[in-house]
Amino acid sequence: MHSESQQLIIDSVGKLLSDHVTPALIESVEGGDFAADLWSELVNQGLLLLGLDEACGGYGGTFGDQLALLRECGRHAVPAPVSHTLLANHLRSMLGQQGLTTPSAVIDGIVLSGSSESVSGELRDVPWAAMLSSVLVQAELEGAACWMEVPVDKSSDHGKNIAGEPTATLSFDSAAPTSVLGSVSEQHLREILHRGAAMHSAMMAGALEQALQIAVGYVLERKQFGQPLAKFQAIQHQLAVMATEVAASTRSVDQMQMTEDPPSDLDVAIAKARVGEAVGLSTDTAHQVMGAMGYTREHHLNYLTRRLWLWRDQFGHETFWQSEIGKHFLSANQADLWTQITDLS
Repeated sequence: MHSESQQLIIDSVGKLLSDHVTPALIESVEGGDFAADLWSELVNQGLLLLGLDEACGGYGGTFGDQLALLRECGRHAVPAPVSHTLLANHLRSMLGQQGLTTPSAVIDGIVLSGSSESVSGELRDVPWAAMLSSVLVQAELEGAACWMEVPVDKSSDHGKNIAGEPTATLSFDSAAPTSVLGSVSEQHLREILHRGAAMHSAMMAGALEQALQIAVGYVLERKQFGQPLAKFQAIQHQLAVMATEVAASTRSVDQMQMTEDPPSDLDVAIAKARVGEAVGLSTDTAHQVMGAMGYTREHHLNYLTRRLWLWRDQFGHETFWQSEIGKHFLSANQADLWTQITDLS
């Protein structure tokens, strides 16, 4: 279930991505190129400023609208730092800054040190590093942690993560920051963790839905012993279990996406835990029913599953969020456990 505005986003973004995100583009990006034309289209349609207040240079909308966008990005295995830039823009807005449409990212942890005029340090294995225009980092200045925006000038040790996203090391030697944005607070860190987890849950939901569609389409077309694979009871059972996992996990993303307000901490924890849990069984099943075909580099399924394995671990693995759910329900200031569970909408 989506709002009218979200359905418009889904329809328009889905068409844009269908037109631009091809296997050739994904392979090109995994080879080190930047998807410049795709990024220009995202900028021209205002999607990188979606969900950002107009006072911060955005176009308004809700966080649920952002999740609808990211769900489509996950469905199409978009090879660009969309979620990274949206998260960086949210942090900028929290610090009273304007949003940007250039590729950027937030780096977790205190990694740089120096003064407001120059900082030094090294950031290793940064996704999309060579393609970022700037990074938002925590720097230790005179014993206090501050947010800084630092331009990306040079990178080294270029590689790829499991999803094929280009990674690199960013080195800063007495680099002049673009600006010092303010002190680091617990609220900032919590917002980054929870918002990042919600974003990755939405991307995983889209990728899981697409993986299920691919697997079902394959067994309906592929024949063995004179009949479609879909006629075999063992295949039917596997896909029924996968469909149940996908439906149950994506429902938790729907819960976050449908609300006008930012999702609660509990909703985020449930979504990231449930979707992450569904990834293992669902990717196993999709590859199993497709046999060797699903493992080939040429098949689109691998673009989805490799990203699912990466996103599952980012912003908290499901075991981390399951622990957070347990802490919530067992905390002393909560009502009795049975009432809490049965009252969940």
